[in-house]
This record gives sequence, structure tokens and C-alpha cells, in this order.
Amino acid sequence: MAIPLTLTLQPQNSGSLSLVGFVLGSLWGPSSYQVLLWENRNKQFNDVVAMSIRAFAGNCQPALCSIASRVEKKGRVSMSGVVALKVVKLKAIEATPETFKEFGQVIGPSADGEEFGPQDAQLDLSRGVPRFYIMHLEDRPLKFSNITHHARVTQCLGSIGGHPWYLGVAKPSIVVPSDIVKEVAGSDGKDIKVSCWGHSYVPPAVDDVRVFRIDGSKFLKLNHGTWHAGPLFRADAMDFYNLELSNTNMVDHTTHDFQKEDGVIFLLED
Repeated sequence: MAIPLTLTLQPQNSGSLSLVGFVLGSLWGPSSYQVLLWENRNKQFNDVVAMSIRAFAGNCQPALCSIASRVEKKGRVSMSGVVALKVVKLKAIEATPETFKEFGQVIGPSADGEEFGPQDAQLDLSRGVPRFYIMHLEDRPLKFSNITHHARVTQCLGSIGGHPWYLGVAKPSIVVPSDIVKEVAGSDGKDIKVSCWGHSYVPPAVDDVRVFRIDGSKFLKLNHGTWHAGPLFRADAMDFYNLELSNTNMVDHTTHDFQKEDGVIFLLED
């Protein structure tokens, strides 16, 4: 059972400050959390409250930083706020060539000497120097709020040892100049955006996100622009082979933040 995030602060009689209680729970279980503060009119106390919230919030909880700003602007602490985040639970789909075809390819073993064909990874590594490396990841639990795409390259990912792992995805939504017309923005009404890397795209819709489960002797090839979150896994750490370009993460890394833009986080069920 998830524990709500609760922060309680109170001044001592002397006017100095005392942190009388702090209980941190998981943001990923509940769909909302509370910050409870004792009422006080002392400006110094308010500043410390705001600073404390920021210190505990970090970059992963922007809603708390927003609360800190409100505390500073009000000039007093008088709030018992609930910040709602919608938790969308997704059931994992087994990755097969058929189920994954909108996002890329699922590549399995081929017999030695078999000729190249459509069953092989159809790659585009033409815009830079290919980089094939082993990627070590730690602490990637089955939840996410950010999703990323690469516009200039296909990407291949597979686990070393064939251990189970998961990937959140959404269909490519890159927009070429000739296609920038009203219907391209989609039925969700979102505007076309321009990435800092120069290409245009439509942000992925919450309802378009899927999660796939991959295990055994297979890997995924992601098409240009396929949105992806992960790899995610239950183990403490895993190693993956990764094929992309040498500078993909520096010059071709566009991210959509569902928590910030849509008030949504995704939780995987399997």
C-alpha cells in the first residue's frame, strides 16, 4: 500500500526553526500526494520551508517545486495542498514481429549462412559514425513519465543473456515540412512542435503509449522517431547491447515529459 508524501514543519517558541516531522512515501503508487504545513507568518520560516521543499523534491518532482514557489510568493505558510497526478497502468504486450510492427522490428535468430532479407534489421546509420556498445543500466523499475525519440537514426536494443525487460513506446510522429497541415496535429488538438535539433513533431498522446515485454534470443529495432521509454526491468541491474550513432544522445535526443505536460505517469503491469 502506497504511503503519501507528507511534510510537517513547525517553529519553536524562541522563533528558531525545527523540523518536527518528515515522512516520504512513493509518488508512484498513489495518484496524488499532500504537503501539510503549520501556519506561520515568519518570513524567515517561510523561506526555509520553501528551501526544504526544493531540497527534498529534486528534479523528479516539479510539482513540489511549484508549491515551494507559491510558499515564497504568499509570504506566509498556510496551505494543505493536494497535487493530483494521474497514474496510467499499462499491461505489457509480448513483443513479436506482428505486435511491434508499428514501432519497428523484433529480430530473432537466423541460421548461419542465411541471406539478408526482410526478416533482418533494416538499419539506417548513414548520418554519422555507428556506435555498437554494451550499455550497463541500474535501478530501472517498471514506471516512467519521460519518453524520447531519435529522428536521424534507427536504434537496436537487446539484453545480454536474454533476460526479460520492458520498453514503453509510441508511434513515430515526426512531421516533414510538406505535411505541416491542420490534420497532422491529430485529434488530440496538440500543436506541432519544433525540437531543439531542428525537426518538427507532434507530441505523443497518452492513449497512444504501449509497453512491450522482451525476453529470450531477440532484440528490438526502433524505427526513426519511435518514442521509447526504457529499457525497464525488475532486476537491480542489466546489460544491453545498443546500436545507434556515436553522437545520438548529444544531437538527436528529443524528450516529452508526460508528468509536466499531461499530469500523467505510467505504471507497468505484467
